Amino acid sequence: MPYVIRWGIKSSFREYIGSIEGAEEHVSDGASRLPDGTFVFPAADPAATMDSPELIRCRGAAGFRAHDGLLDVALNEPWIEGSDGDLRLSIRRSGTTSGLRVELARLARVEDMQSDTRWVFDAVLAIGGVHVFDGVYPLGAELDRLVVERLSEEEEAK
Repeated sequence: MPYVIRWGIKSSFREYIGSIEGAEEHVSDGASRLPDGTFVFPAADPAATMDSPELIRCRGAAGFRAHDGLLDVALNEPWIEGSDGDLRLSIRRSGTTSGLRVELARLARVEDMQSDTRWVFDAVLAIGGVHVFDGVYPLGAELDRLVVERLSEEEEAK
């Protein structure tokens, strides 16, 4: 069964966006937002399975815009790549179709929260992520936990 990435990105960032009059938050290309603020990014390939955390490719985009465009953050097509112990979350750069990706975060498995259908990762900002957030957050800043989860038959049918 296919999987999804469920990720709140950074709760304090979402709260900040929510406090700005006229700010926009949007999802597209198959991504969705849950009532608790978590974003859901579906597998890029509907036939993909949760075989290994070393290559997880999702589609969809979450974007944030405020201050008449001075704040403009787009998180497109999140992928997890690497090897266990060196996992990275990357996103496709906005405005490119060339596939150029930016390393947004470094991931570490939360060992006591793993199962056959759910992997949980702590996430910290990588240097590319510092630039995505315009230097507001420093290298190594904690992000929300990221979850890769196999869809249930019920969720897949939706």
